[in-house]
Amino acid sequence: MEETFVKIRAGAATTVVAAHYPLEAFRDALAHQASSGRKGKILFDLGG
Repeated sequence: MEETFVKIRAGAATTVVAAHYPLEAFRDALAHQASSGRKGKILFDLGG
């Protein structure tokens, strides 16, 4: 597990993000998630 954290801290472990949505737009985010051809994660911006 520590090896994984080392890679994340070093920037060697990354992920593709398809879009960010405010929580209020969760319906749009869910529709985007269900769409074909999506590449990457759908993330919620929780504010703050």
